[in-house]
Amino acid sequence: MSIARLAAIVVLASLIASVTDWLFMGAMFHERYLIYPEVWRSNLSEGAKIMQSELIGILSCLGFVAVASMLRLRTMSALLAAACVVWLATAVPMLVQDGIWMKIDPLVLSAHAVGWLVRFLITALLCAWLLRPAQAETPAE
Repeated sequence: MSIARLAAIVVLASLIASVTDWLFMGAMFHERYLIYPEVWRSNLSEGAKIMQSELIGILSCLGFVAVASMLRLRTMSALLAAACVVWLATAVPMLVQDGIWMKIDPLVLSAHAVGWLVRFLITALLCAWLLRPAQAETPAE
């Protein structure tokens, strides 16, 4: 397994998922974030918060790629199933607990959950595409 391929997956997945993060974790239900303004940090600049969030997103892509590589997952179905399992094991419990302990609108938490699922699915699709076995050359007839 080439480190360059694994790095390419992490970089591509992180870049693509940053757009979906903006959609699911920023734009979607944007007005609902203001229902409970006291739960959101205000002591950091918006840029600093975005940068920290992107770093966490990069680590999540890296973690998924590492798990997929260690388990030698290569088929689309195995990688998509792994994405769902990782999402259920990580993002869903964290977000459900956030909803239990903090005043956050349920639609905001739902959008965040979908955003995390999309991030893992994007990473799985890129793994399937970039880690697929090389096709045997067939001679031209």
